[in-house]
Amino acid sequence: MMQAVVAEPISQQVNRLRKAGDLPGAWNTGFAALAENPQDRYLRGALFWVCYDYLKGFLQPILLRGQQNNAYRPNDWEYRDIEGVLEVIGQLQIPTGGFEYRCLLVLFRKNMDCFPTLIRLVMQHQAGLFNDEDKTPYVSDRGESPSLMLNCVRKVALAWKNFGKHWQLPLAAVLALLDRARAECRDVQHKFWLDYDQARCLVLAGQNREARDFILPVLRRKQSESWAWGDLASTYRQDGHEAEVALFAKGIGCAVNDQFSIPLLRGIAPLHMTQGKAREGSLFIKQLVRIYQSQGWALKQNIVALTQGSGYDQSVDLTELPAVLTQLSAKALAYLHGPTRQCAGIVERCHQSGKGFDVYLNQRETLSVRLGLHRHASGKRKLPSPGDYVALTLAEPEPGCVEVVVSGCSDPVVMEGVETLTGVLRVNPKGFGFVDDTFVSPFLVPEAMDGQTVSIIRVKSTDRKKQTIGWKAIHLGFDGSINAGNV
Repeated sequence: MMQAVVAEPISQQVNRLRKAGDLPGAWNTGFAALAENPQDRYLRGALFWVCYDYLKGFLQPILLRGQQNNAYRPNDWEYRDIEGVLEVIGQLQIPTGGFEYRCLLVLFRKNMDCFPTLIRLVMQHQAGLFNDEDKTPYVSDRGESPSLMLNCVRKVALAWKNFGKHWQLPLAAVLALLDRARAECRDVQHKFWLDYDQARCLVLAGQNREARDFILPVLRRKQSESWAWGDLASTYRQDGHEAEVALFAKGIGCAVNDQFSIPLLRGIAPLHMTQGKAREGSLFIKQLVRIYQSQGWALKQNIVALTQGSGYDQSVDLTELPAVLTQLSAKALAYLHGPTRQCAGIVERCHQSGKGFDVYLNQRETLSVRLGLHRHASGKRKLPSPGDYVALTLAEPEPGCVEVVVSGCSDPVVMEGVETLTGVLRVNPKGFGFVDDTFVSPFLVPEAMDGQTVSIIRVKSTDRKKQTIGWKAIHLGFDGSINAGNV
């Protein structure tokens, strides 16, 4: 008898054609069969991978361009091709929990926010879309790389900000997704960006006070960034001229590159012109024009309109701009931190990581300062040395919690518990030493210095283990040399 030939399942035919590189054949064969048997889940799964391979091909030139200019937005025909395939994937109704949607998220990691169908799929399937691995950041010697979930949720928020009304994406659903990411993502280094995304969405929705609650913690971490001050300023658009001006001015002063100040200059200039403060407004407009001309850019129409306004004075002197910014931004920190106070301190030690230092205020109080908050006399991002005097601006965001807002270099001042002393260094075989009754850490003790006369700066401190008060050196000098220990 002849053995009966078992027909190859249609899903396997589709897979075979796809793996052979015949995507049109796989597509036509699969969708013709699906029309007759729409409940065949194996066939729907096979067709998903046909769609996926098409998408990989469509995305390849976009990703190659993006590697050159960091712009991953598709052109019109690329958008139409990709959206068409994504709509087909939506119609396949692949269940959540498998490998399929995760592969899509990885594939579109750079530009998911450009495609409404993909954003809707994320929002529709969010409850079962991300596994434990997707919620965990990759950690290397350079820090964290954002988890897949954090990256995708941020793209959803960006899509709402740019296209939410046009795509009819509900803000409530986006905010719920942000809350889910806060609760489930294991990111530490980048999770605060979710607050930033929510703030920007709320500003666009006109919910400025709610947005302010989210942007304030971000700005406290990013005080040296001009954009962060501009985002806080945007939450005061309905509350008054003074706050906006102070915050815009502060941001302009923080801009390390003139181009970074453009959005803030465009925000502050009309505020002054409409308030009749033509001199300051003219300075901002002239600075805008100067930046555009220095880059060889054509002036945007709204800037041209400002230069043609009746109050604009082209003869203003741009050398006055720094002083004007300093004056206008005087109250900016109060909007960020509330009431502040100033105090003097001396650098006790630098952190081994190089990212901060401890400042001695008195024998009961030492504060840690992040490097990003310190303004070095050189103007560069540079740690001070132990023994350097600093001026601190402090805030108290909640009772009993003191926070350093700004640190700057200072001339020496008289401080309780701080003294200079000259004496003979006696070195213990274990490495530490003493000058009279002052303890000198091994980190400060130079080699072959036992019995030599040295000068030190010492502070009175409490030994927490022994519960005793004594002197310890924070700075040691000999023949003009200085040894400052890092711990």
